[in-house]
Amino acid sequence: MIGDPPNIIIGSMLDQYVSFVDFIANLMPAIIISSLFCLVYFRWHYKEIFDHPQIEVDYSLLRKKYYITKPVLFAKRCGLSV
Repeated sequence: MIGDPPNIIIGSMLDQYVSFVDFIANLMPAIIISSLFCLVYFRWHYKEIFDHPQIEVDYSLLRKKYYITKPVLFAKRCGLSV
């Protein structure tokens, strides 16, 4: 009933028979299994990043490549008062 369009369509068609809590409770096993699978897969696929979390970054190159053209807008977007 929330999320992607198929769940919204199914949930709206069955709203007379299935409550929101029942809908979520019935999806919970699939959510848990798929989440665990994703966690294991990402840990395996990106093991270099997880094993070596310290990444060397050259900030001077980043500043040259991604310079701030509108500092006031950037500050507002970051939540800073200008």
